[in-house]
Amino acid sequence: MAKTAKSGNAWYEFKNITMAIAFLVLAGFTGPLSAMVGIVAVFVLGISMIIRGICSIGETNLGVSVAVIVLGGAVIGVAVQLTHYDWFNKASACLSAAFIAWLGFRQRKKVKEPYGINTRYQHRLRVLANLLFVFIFYGGLVIFAATILDFFNIYQQISMAFKYIGFLLCMTGSCLWLSHTSVVMKALKENSATINDFKNVAEPSPRRQTVKTNSIDADEAKVRSEMRSLAAYVTGGFDYPHSGYADCKITYSASVSVENGEIKFKLRCALTGAYPQSAEKAVKSNVTSMIQKKQKFILNKAKSRLYSIEPDRDYSISVESSVV
Repeated sequence: MAKTAKSGNAWYEFKNITMAIAFLVLAGFTGPLSAMVGIVAVFVLGISMIIRGICSIGETNLGVSVAVIVLGGAVIGVAVQLTHYDWFNKASACLSAAFIAWLGFRQRKKVKEPYGINTRYQHRLRVLANLLFVFIFYGGLVIFAATILDFFNIYQQISMAFKYIGFLLCMTGSCLWLSHTSVVMKALKENSATINDFKNVAEPSPRRQTVKTNSIDADEAKVRSEMRSLAAYVTGGFDYPHSGYADCKITYSASVSVENGEIKFKLRCALTGAYPQSAEKAVKSNVTSMIQKKQKFILNKAKSRLYSIEPDRDYSISVESSVV
């Protein structure tokens, strides 16, 4: 249990430090180094698609995963050719700048993070969160304005000045982001708390797992659409309960209902293929473990998606499984 808690803190720290540095690099390419942004943006897109495809193997339909990997390779394959066109570099710079502004806008949620509550860092974290949001978001908007001006030759000097101003704002925002992450770690240490302590997750049994969320904005129709998308994503995923028998496989399919503040997933687990009698105990044990992991995966994904769309009410989430 302690290892899981610590890993939650380590993951938060690693994720935010990596994102802050990656954000600064992207702002640099889109700003002062904008001549290179086209090829960098396309390569990053292609690599991201390949990684996403590889990570999704076993979670969703194998054909979809392979298609994403192949498409990512194709994107990288055409990247160099596209950068010979000036319009492509300018268009990709615009898209990258828009992404920077969007990412900055997303950081407003840090103001609501509860990790500094009842510590001496509470006020400092709120100030840092507000500042990093302002610098990153408005820095992205300034860079975006500069990339629009790039389409007009007469505004090249103004565009360059805007890019440097935007980059300086984003650089300051990234430094504030790093500082905010460091203070979060100090606040957690002072409170002897972990990131996982602030996640209101209940796991009453392997067959039924429930979580409560508090948010605003998205109505039930939006929540239903998001949860159905998750169920479709899980459907077609598979696991092998015995490494020695490739034809012995669990295939998952999921359905979901959303009504009156309750999100109910039904996970259908089909065990197919043959295995020797001597392996029956191991197979059954692995099947149970794999189903529990898949339940937890759905639960965490559902919670993450709810958090991202900010629903207008509390929702309870349950994941029930059946083996056929």
